[in-house]
Amino acid sequence: MVDPLPAVVDDVSKVPEALRDYYEEAENGNFRLNASGIVLESEVKTRIDAEVDGLRTNRDSFRTQKEALEQELDAFKNAGITLDEWNRMQKDEREKRDKKMIDAGKVDELVDERVREALGAKDEDIKQRDDEIAKRDTLLDRVFLDNAIIVAAKEGRVRAEAVSIVVSMAKEAGWKRDGEKVVLKDAEGRVVYGKDSDPKTAAEWIESLAESQPFLFEESKGSNSEHQNVPPGTPTKSKAKWSNEEKAAYIKKNGSAAYLAIKS
Repeated sequence: MVDPLPAVVDDVSKVPEALRDYYEEAENGNFRLNASGIVLESEVKTRIDAEVDGLRTNRDSFRTQKEALEQELDAFKNAGITLDEWNRMQKDEREKRDKKMIDAGKVDELVDERVREALGAKDEDIKQRDDEIAKRDTLLDRVFLDNAIIVAAKEGRVRAEAVSIVVSMAKEAGWKRDGEKVVLKDAEGRVVYGKDSDPKTAAEWIESLAESQPFLFEESKGSNSEHQNVPPGTPTKSKAKWSNEEKAAYIKKNGSAAYLAIKS
């Protein structure tokens, strides 16, 4: 299996010569693959660190609340009050308060209070259920989108080691699940249209990648003729015998995909 293309290298000479034009020098002196949609490990780490910090903050808050409740429980235990006794005391206190409101003619207020309590508990249950459904739907949408892009990538002859890169690029580009299909949306959430005024298909998007970033795709199989459809200016000798200057000139003029398509 061919090794996947690295997103960043410290020395561009580590990259196959035919693909070096697709790397650009970064501010730190490294060379970064010039392709849209690629997220560096450092950027992913920053996002993860931010999420972890948020989880730690929530954990500390829950821990503080837990400690406060434990202190309260210890106080009751020291006073000789059990949990059952505490619940009974709360119930008695509530019944006394309800009786005072009834005696004061505040029956409607008491009913409203009970309805609000019941609705509050129900709303909390509904929110918890909705959160669980949203998490499930998000996971299903992600799997559906990934599968659709993977199928289109394989049919579009994307290199096996580059399929995961293309999936990442698709998400960055704005591909979303829409019912039983996937659609591309722009920054304002509008559907992007392709051929015949229909929503752009994943296959069309993959095809456009082949034009702008051919290094992500397999070499053209061609035919039995070694030099069929070879662009003008191609050296007549075997590619293995080309000089570095000839290779560079050819790639600059015709692109790396044409270079890779020529049999040695």
